[in-house]
Amino acid sequence: MGQAATPPWLDSAGLHGYLLGHSVVSVVDTRRAGRRYAELVEQGQAQDAAVSRDALQSQVYLGDENFVQRMQAQMQPHQQPDKQLPKVQRQHAQNWSSWLAECQGDRNQALYQAYQQGGITMMQLGREAGLWVRHVSRLIATSERRKRGKSRSATSL
Repeated sequence: MGQAATPPWLDSAGLHGYLLGHSVVSVVDTRRAGRRYAELVEQGQAQDAAVSRDALQSQVYLGDENFVQRMQAQMQPHQQPDKQLPKVQRQHAQNWSSWLAECQGDRNQALYQAYQQGGITMMQLGREAGLWVRHVSRLIATSERRKRGKSRSATSL
């Protein structure tokens, strides 16, 4: 990218020529190739993040929601999941709307349950609920504090 000295083993001229589609003949070409390389790396990082965000479901299945449902349907009804797997990985994947319905429309409770029990990330919950991730985080933290407060008052009785 031109931000540091090129190591002797790196064929930067060949890489730059490949990125430009012609041999490097000037400092302008070198700078242009550096910018193209930075853009290429940035695109790769964005694609990697999209795969991590969109393809990993319930920490077990790599695929979209339809794929997860097909794989779960293929499990034999008599087969029990391995008890050594974390609970979140043994559960059937639920989406945001099913958590909301289960919590009878209580958005904050649904966020808390989906995050704690369903293993849905705060980022994914924010996207599906139309909220900023930091807002989702605050709502979940508030629900956790309330839950701890209730359990303390119940034990003191």
